Amino acid sequence: MNRGWATVSQERTGDGARANCLKDVTDDIRSRMRGATVEQLELWADRILDAQTLSEVFQEH
Repeated sequence: MNRGWATVSQERTGDGARANCLKDVTDDIRSRMRGATVEQLELWADRILDAQTLSEVFQEH
C-alpha cells in the first residue's frame, strides 16, 4: 500500500508539522518549482531548514 512520502516521513521522524506541510503544496508552488532557476532552488533549500511553514519557504521578497 502506497501511503505517500509525508505519512512515511511523519512515522519516521515523529514530526507531524513538517511532514504534513507536504500535503499543502499547491499547484502554484509546483509550477514555481518546475520553472525555478538554480538560484531559486538553492534559496528555497536554505529556507526549508528554518521555516515553520511552507509559505515561509516560498515567500517572495
